[in-house]
Amino acid sequence: MPDFTDKLKPASPGGDAILARERGASNVPIQELSEHLLSRDGFLSRQERILRVLEKDPLFRKSKQMNLSRPERYHLGLARAKKLKRLADQHQWDAEDLSMAQYLCDDVSPYMVHYAMFVTTIKEQGDEKQRAYWMPKVETMDVIGRCCTAWQSTMR
Repeated sequence: MPDFTDKLKPASPGGDAILARERGASNVPIQELSEHLLSRDGFLSRQERILRVLEKDPLFRKSKQMNLSRPERYHLGLARAKKLKRLADQHQWDAEDLSMAQYLCDDVSPYMVHYAMFVTTIKEQGDEKQRAYWMPKVETMDVIGRCCTAWQSTMR
């Protein structure tokens, strides 16, 4: 939906031009440094692989994101989280891949409590029987956690 922000232009030079100029004047080997700092556990290759998928989808473009109201951002977060789940199923992403996709979205998802706390609590504090019962439901999103203690009360 077009709005007045479509035609706004930042003052020159923009941050990208300043950054490009500074990087061009630097003698730091960027690729070597990034591989030294980030290549552990396949971080860079995973990031590149997932980013190629996300860049193709207009839902993940951030050009107008800052101009959205709080309810609009919430709905965008829901749509992105739903799309990430579909992409994870489509591309057979594992938990690390999905985590990378969420990291690359760089947005607060309405499902953050589910992924960051609920799943972790079940994995780390649940016994084998609880994990066997809950994890398949959690992984298919048949159960979505809002609170870390809700699932425990049903298993007592």
